[in-house]
Amino acid sequence: MSNRYAADGAQSSAELDSDGRVLANKLQITDPDERDEVELILLEQLYESVVVHKLPQRVITVDLVGWYRQWLGNVYEWAGNFRSLNASKDGFMFAAAAQIPPLLADAGGV
Repeated sequence: MSNRYAADGAQSSAELDSDGRVLANKLQITDPDERDEVELILLEQLYESVVVHKLPQRVITVDLVGWYRQWLGNVYEWAGNFRSLNASKDGFMFAAAAQIPPLLADAGGV
């Protein structure tokens, strides 16, 4: 995947036959639309698990790392680990990789 950051490893590898448009994944998805659909379905399942099934019984504790692993762990090897490279999607820059651990620690989300 081309970007202005030098990166190695699973977080920067593109799936073969995806023309660099889809990150390497356990399901060998190469089409961006299919990737988006799978991620959306998994996000809905996470929502159901965390909010619908657990909220009525208890207060939800923030576990962003665990939720991320639960959401995309079956798709990406690196899901649930801190990012080691800066990332953006559709022109939106996500938090700088180096800032994620302190931001989550401050928010109580680790």
